[in-house]
Amino acid sequence: MNSDATSLDHLRDIAEPVAVSWWPPAVGWWVLLGAALIGVAIYTIDAIRDWRSNVYRRIAIKEVEAAVDSAAISQVLKRTALVAFPRTEVARLSGARWCQWLADTSGLSLTREISECLTTGVFRSQRSDGESELRPFAIAWIKRHGRPLEQRDGSA
Repeated sequence: MNSDATSLDHLRDIAEPVAVSWWPPAVGWWVLLGAALIGVAIYTIDAIRDWRSNVYRRIAIKEVEAAVDSAAISQVLKRTALVAFPRTEVARLSGARWCQWLADTSGLSLTREISECLTTGVFRSQRSDGESELRPFAIAWIKRHGRPLEQRDGSA
């Protein structure tokens, strides 16, 4: 054998350390997992509450789609408004004030034909021209209605 210390015969393989295991994770990962689970639980609970609170909207949309005339659509709009808003605010509304209130609570604009269907069209036996516009307006109002802007920010 070669007694030279610099000889390549004395070389050995490099001893590699044992690989670091991924399990069990460090405390920070447990905290992150816990926070993620809490976030998912809060999101799920909020989504379920939102879905349940809008059941009346889904039912009203189905009733509007099945309605045969403007009187039936107007009735569904009034019932939906009574569910979503205080009875003292909604029940007394009729005519032009009812139309204005619908516009204020949805941000939608009412055409003359829609206003006519909601005010005088409910008393007619024949179909009017505005009924083709009333159904899409009613569905849009049901989806979008909320507090009027001046009442949302507390200024009224």
